Amino acid sequence: MVLAISLALLVWVLLVSYVRNGTLMSINVVFSAMWCICLALSTLGLYGIYRPSDTVYIMSFSAIVVFNLVYFAGSRSIHNTLLRCGVSRSVKPMLVDGDIRFGLLYALNLGAYAYSLPFMPKAIAIMKGYGLAGLRQFAFAQSSAMATTHQLLVFQWIVEPIFTVTTLVTALLFTQRRGTTVLTLITLIDLCLYSALFGGRYALMRALMYFIFAALIVNQGRFLQTVKRYRALVLVIVVLVAALVVVTGQRSIAGKGFFGNVIVYYTGSFTYLSKTLETRPWDGHLLLGAGTFGFITNFMWIAAKVLFGVDYAGSDYVVTQITQYYMRIADTVAYNSMTTMLFPFIMDFGYVGVVVGTAAFAWAAGRTESFFYRRQTIFSLGLYVLLLFACFDSVLLYEFLSPTMGVTLLLLLLFTYRRQPCKKHVTQVLAWNTRTSG
Repeated sequence: MVLAISLALLVWVLLVSYVRNGTLMSINVVFSAMWCICLALSTLGLYGIYRPSDTVYIMSFSAIVVFNLVYFAGSRSIHNTLLRCGVSRSVKPMLVDGDIRFGLLYALNLGAYAYSLPFMPKAIAIMKGYGLAGLRQFAFAQSSAMATTHQLLVFQWIVEPIFTVTTLVTALLFTQRRGTTVLTLITLIDLCLYSALFGGRYALMRALMYFIFAALIVNQGRFLQTVKRYRALVLVIVVLVAALVVVTGQRSIAGKGFFGNVIVYYTGSFTYLSKTLETRPWDGHLLLGAGTFGFITNFMWIAAKVLFGVDYAGSDYVVTQITQYYMRIADTVAYNSMTTMLFPFIMDFGYVGVVVGTAAFAWAAGRTESFFYRRQTIFSLGLYVLLLFACFDSVLLYEFLSPTMGVTLLLLLLFTYRRQPCKKHVTQVLAWNTRTSG
């Protein structure tokens, strides 16, 4: 039944979205596809993963329906928006207006290196003794083995957003054929340094999806033409996937291969959410919106800590204290942290938070999409890619819970600017469209 409902919902979303938008490259399609596919897979018991509870399935299907209804009601048709801007669907790829403050971007990256590099000897020592899996555990253990709690917060709230936005900017300029050798080199250093310090795959996956989403957007969702124009994109994808395979091999879950790890990672969150809900941790401790809007509200906790020495107790901290514990999602698999985007919403308002939080998220996502197609600037494209990835990743977690996202949005705004603020930008055919694709 769950499998049938998942497929039926996905078909409904695809049909309505294509008729409405004239393309399947829309933010609700990315959201719905990830949720429907992962929910369908979760019913199969692959790799011994326990079946999620009926409550989780009901909440998940409700979230898919609410997201799409709010999206359809609160955003403009992509096709109609382009027509209002005088843009023909036959004109492609899209040329976005704006530029990058490279000096500021380079300076902040250098500052991030100066802060990060002293921790490399500790990271190397841990890797030698425990491998990447051990490094990941030590890196976030909030112990002196890797870094203190305060140092980890600096990594999470400042260093990571710098690396994230640098990678995003590289992906955006790649689609415009405006990348630089220095920027590419810095991005590679960022990815390698972050992965080496924390033994993580997340930065690599995020970079992969940034490049794919940005390229598909500016080519209006035409996959084959995207591959034809950006042959270098194929190389980028191959390199990033190869890196993911290598890192995953070092951090393999219960000896499972790469695809096994992907399945466990992206479907295990529903089972982990089921187990987490059994204790009803929100009773008497509702966050009342601080989870949904944590990327804004948690700055008040940061200010209180800096100015008055108050212990940090933001909504991301509250949620992490609950989800940090490992639980069995299969006989041979222990899992933690990932509870889908729904758990912060439930921590806000109980089960009704599934509707309230999803509606707020869907409204923001739809408005962001419309904002891009109306403005077509480097900033609006970056914001759109960020929201697309947040939808893609929502089966694992809620990107906007942490102040990290707030800093990321601020840096994107600071790094980008519009060169022609008074001139309405219209999509053009790029001159390089006639050149040989690289």
